[in-house]
Amino acid sequence: MKHGDDKMIKHVKNFDYVRTVLYTSGLLILLMGLNWGGSVWPWASAHVIATIVVGFLALVAFVLYESFTNLKEPLVPMHLFQNRAWNAATIVSGLGASIYYAFALVWPQMVIVLYSDASSPMYGPWLSSLVGLFIILGEIVGGFSAQSIGKLRYQCIATLALGGIFFACVATCTPDTKVRAAVFVSLGVFSVGWVESIAITMVTLTAKDQQELGSASGVAGSIRFLNSSIAASVYSVILSNRLAQTIATEVPPALINAGLPAFSVESFITGLSIGPTALKAVQGITPNILAIGTRAYQDANSSAYRTVFLSTIAFTGVAIIASLFLPDVDHLLTGKVATTLHEGKDEKKIVGT
Repeated sequence: MKHGDDKMIKHVKNFDYVRTVLYTSGLLILLMGLNWGGSVWPWASAHVIATIVVGFLALVAFVLYESFTNLKEPLVPMHLFQNRAWNAATIVSGLGASIYYAFALVWPQMVIVLYSDASSPMYGPWLSSLVGLFIILGEIVGGFSAQSIGKLRYQCIATLALGGIFFACVATCTPDTKVRAAVFVSLGVFSVGWVESIAITMVTLTAKDQQELGSASGVAGSIRFLNSSIAASVYSVILSNRLAQTIATEVPPALINAGLPAFSVESFITGLSIGPTALKAVQGITPNILAIGTRAYQDANSSAYRTVFLSTIAFTGVAIIASLFLPDVDHLLTGKVATTLHEGKDEKKIVGT
């Protein structure tokens, strides 16, 4: 119905094949490099540098082709990026997702090291699930409350500010403040879920041509995923670098002062990441040394996680600035839709009614 009597072969011929290859391959290769760096390969390795550079150049070529060639059906309508409101909504959505995806990785690791309970194998997994549980709860509450509260732009600003405060407050937590950490993380992701539900909706509402909802939301989704991958890499690099520093400076002195032979320090630290069986094989270990060493290891991890949570201020700060450019869309929150989905070509029969 949208395309009238157009033949399918017309759209097959006009499809943007070359740009599709540049876009998908460039994005895939770039994300591979970002996810490899610091984990699979060192950041300075040829594997990481080559994939990041090649992926970036492919995306640059894609943008240039899309901008300076006359295409009947471009894969990405470049005029979307001239829409300030859409850009702002896309940035807010992407940064909100980046905070969630990062903490979906960081918080479970923190729980395993600092807050797990050996007597209850399911305690740690349940505590780790708070991130997923509360972001969904935030999205549900935000979805139901957005229209009744109104002022969506101010809701985004307020929830982003609250989320940033809660995440930064997790930096005050230690191995002894399990409840405080869980509450702050839960409230933080709840706030992010709230703003996510609003921002994703505003991505489509801010599209000037409502016939391009698919393109507008699809491009925003790709940018959102890219932001999330970058943020996850940033957090992982910060954490691994800080752990290398804090464990090396805090754990060995504590173990040696407790009476563990210096030659057993490395095997003790390795054993902590493997499990109790490996720790029992460490030469010179005693229950007292085990308790002191474990506590020093937890304190070292706590110091590293503190830096990670403080780094969220940069992401939330940028998101708050972007939210200032969001438009007032309250008048668009109606029961009307720009395009309806019909059964076949029956204009009177709308799917779901």
